[in-house]
Amino acid sequence: ALRFSICLVLFAVARAVSVDITHEFVVEPPQPWDYSHVCSIVELDDSSILAVFQAGEGEGHEGLSIWGATRDAATGTWSAPEVKVARDDNVCVMNPCISADDAGDIHMCVHTGGSKRDKKCHTHFWTGMTSVSSDQGATFSAPADLPDGYLGCIKNKCIQMSNGEFLCPSSTESVDKIGIWESHME
Repeated sequence: ALRFSICLVLFAVARAVSVDITHEFVVEPPQPWDYSHVCSIVELDDSSILAVFQAGEGEGHEGLSIWGATRDAATGTWSAPEVKVARDDNVCVMNPCISADDAGDIHMCVHTGGSKRDKKCHTHFWTGMTSVSSDQGATFSAPADLPDGYLGCIKNKCIQMSNGEFLCPSSTESVDKIGIWESHME
């Protein structure tokens, strides 16, 4: 089984407190999956940390889902991992990126999309989707498609602008040349 670890830097620059650096497993081995990748974290209202990641049989495989665990601020322990977002049709869901808005809701961009041949995710066929949690990451809404042509944030967090809208760092991969990515903002 693959090990999944996260290096947390827990600090509050505005509060001028010291920086604690911790290296720990979010999920202690053995994990209930063969593969995990792409972690995104957000600080919750009580200073706990929610981590989300894709996990399943392998990169792009059908059934790949978004899992999450919460690090309790008081005890420093991680909750048991649980599926946060999955597709009913078993098409993979991958590349989660979470951000909190000013009201405390947590927004998660995810990506899904298979070729017509299979249910695997291929970056060339991605569809951007978003899911929202109004209960500090305990549950998330069913993923909803973003408008055509929009993918949402790919690996970096969205930021909420002063007008309430989100600015999302995004990218697309070339269909013709493997490894050629174009970055843009949505």
